[in-house]
Amino acid sequence: MTAGVRRPHGGAESTGELPHPILPAAVIADFLRAVKVPGTTFSTLQIFADALERDGVELVREVVRKSTGTEVASLLNDAHKLKSADIALIFTVLEKIILTVASEMEGQESFALELSEVLITKQLRTFYYMLKTTNKSNQMKSAFKLLIAMCALGGRTVKLLLTQFSFATCNFANLVTRRNTVDPQDVRACAVHLVVAILMFGDNQSIWSLLQTKNVISSLFAGLIVDRSQLIHLLLTTLLDRVVNNSTVSKTLKVQLFNQTSLRQLCRVLAWNGHKKSEKEFTDEDASATSSLEERSGIRDTVLRFLMAVCASTKYGIVFQDPTFGTGARNSNHVLTEILRSLTMTSAHHRELARVILIAAPDQIVHFLPSWKPGFVPRASDKWTDMMGWLDSIYTSMDVIGRVKKLPGKSRVPLALSLVLPTIMDQELQQEAFSEKQPVHVTTTFLKFLGGVLVRLYKISLVLSLEERKQFLVACSEKVVLPEVVAGSLLKLLSVPDGSPGRVTEVDVRAVTGYLVLDSNIFQRDLPVLISEAADLAPVLAEVVDSVRTELTAVLEQFKTSVSDGSGDFGMEVDVSDAVLLERQKKAESKWLRTSTLSLLLRVTESNPGLLSVSLMDTLMSAYTATLSEADQSIFDLIRRAEQWNPELAASVSFCYFGRAAQKHQLNRAKQGISLLPSQPTLREFVDSLDGGLIARTAVDFPIRLPLNGSLVGQLIIEDAYDPRYVACQ
Repeated sequence: MTAGVRRPHGGAESTGELPHPILPAAVIADFLRAVKVPGTTFSTLQIFADALERDGVELVREVVRKSTGTEVASLLNDAHKLKSADIALIFTVLEKIILTVASEMEGQESFALELSEVLITKQLRTFYYMLKTTNKSNQMKSAFKLLIAMCALGGRTVKLLLTQFSFATCNFANLVTRRNTVDPQDVRACAVHLVVAILMFGDNQSIWSLLQTKNVISSLFAGLIVDRSQLIHLLLTTLLDRVVNNSTVSKTLKVQLFNQTSLRQLCRVLAWNGHKKSEKEFTDEDASATSSLEERSGIRDTVLRFLMAVCASTKYGIVFQDPTFGTGARNSNHVLTEILRSLTMTSAHHRELARVILIAAPDQIVHFLPSWKPGFVPRASDKWTDMMGWLDSIYTSMDVIGRVKKLPGKSRVPLALSLVLPTIMDQELQQEAFSEKQPVHVTTTFLKFLGGVLVRLYKISLVLSLEERKQFLVACSEKVVLPEVVAGSLLKLLSVPDGSPGRVTEVDVRAVTGYLVLDSNIFQRDLPVLISEAADLAPVLAEVVDSVRTELTAVLEQFKTSVSDGSGDFGMEVDVSDAVLLERQKKAESKWLRTSTLSLLLRVTESNPGLLSVSLMDTLMSAYTATLSEADQSIFDLIRRAEQWNPELAASVSFCYFGRAAQKHQLNRAKQGISLLPSQPTLREFVDSLDGGLIARTAVDFPIRLPLNGSLVGQLIIEDAYDPRYVACQ
């Protein structure tokens, strides 16, 4: 075959007249002669290429019927004597033939497979020649498009191509930098499409072979920041489906592919604002955007979804579980550490990516979060408020209970501590939130975060053994800010005159007192005297105590349910002996919470007896068991205080009913609409409400001398004996 002058479109000579239409039969005959008879001019091939645009299926069907794939491939037998433009024409014809057979001619795939195998095994040197950077773009594109067409034939051709074709020989890493801003199908786009075709049509073995080839996929990441949106979507969605979510691709291979350099380049794409000629023209300023806001938002969502799948999944991504939660000598996720350090907390997309990474890999809280410590220093700033909300969302979303359950027994306490409060939240930083210069909302925002910390550590303590729990709570109490510091901050805020900008609101008072009551209940330490003896805070304090008690009781009930059926957040799976131990622990917790709450209520009503009401006294009588336990003694003192300070109140309450009898009496009164004037139980009703065993133990343990006046709380405690001061009076 020899090169010659091509005829204009349509095949007619350039005589100034309109070209005469050429019949498909003549076109086919000329093409087959060009295939089988050397020396045919390229004008014949050009005519055939033009005819393919009009009658492609019919022409290709005749070619398949009258020739073989090997014969058609012979068009390139003398390729070393041809010009690049002539080879490009042959590549274009072969591409159209292969695609037509693959898409329109079911049952004739063997022809296209034979043609492709001959091209791959005998003409790769021609492909390398056409992919030289000294050639024109359309010539390089013709080679890529023919390779893509062959990949579309399926796994057999893809596998053969990967075993024969050398990406290094064709200088693939340089080809992906060849751009054209006015051509959507430029050289770089064709190179990306080739990689995508291999991933889409190849089997898992072919995907593995491609990933093992150096500088192929990784060379595509550098230029994504200035690519067209369609190309970015195509590449990342294909990689997500065929590589990231592919369980046959090992995590080691994924780490090699998605290394620090690749992930940094992908993170940059979050700032994409349109396609450009080169990376030198990129700037993250909105003024330089060459795309719509909707288009930019779509790209950021795609990139963020891809990065989350890679960096925040232990199953499919590159996250390795660290059993020490970052407290060990070795960083199991050093790639993630470097990526996190490259992110900026001023970017909402970077913060979201960092958030999901830290949830999936909590060990990075130790390795990475200190680099962002300046952003958590308390101050009157919207950015600081956002950062505190961001940090709280990490711990709220983290499965701390599940992680603690999987910890080895001997090291659970120090490791559990790392899941409660980040090391950056040291005492110095916490106290800064309560300094005199801080406005109210800064203090309350920080207290909201610390309140979440207390609830979280309380949940963790429930899944630890009794000895571990004691050590854990002691260690945690030393990490959180002292309650006296918090109380001092509240009194400082209360001293601000009414009408001043910094005046504290009732919501703020509840936030501070709620935290202090929570601290007191969990760590079993007294409320600061400044709070417990403040008359102005008594009404709020009483309501907060009830709210905190309800919250902690709900946690205990959830824990109990989890122990019995393995459901809920705790998801406990324990044997019978453990269940008994945990039930005892739960009862001890409930008893301590009841005693502490009543003791606090006793102190509060001492300074403000007006808090005593009929509904409160009804509640107390329902909870009263008439024993010498510390809790019942507090209720007895409250009853006596009500009689002394408010005779009208005492006359409206049936003090002779207690426990279940009181509950039944109050229910009947509510249903029947009886007057608030109390009714007295009969002797039989009162005796029936007593427990025979307790009466016997009371007779044995009854003290020789027992003062009828004055409080016994803290002096004489007998859990399983009736209080004769109450029983005898009835």
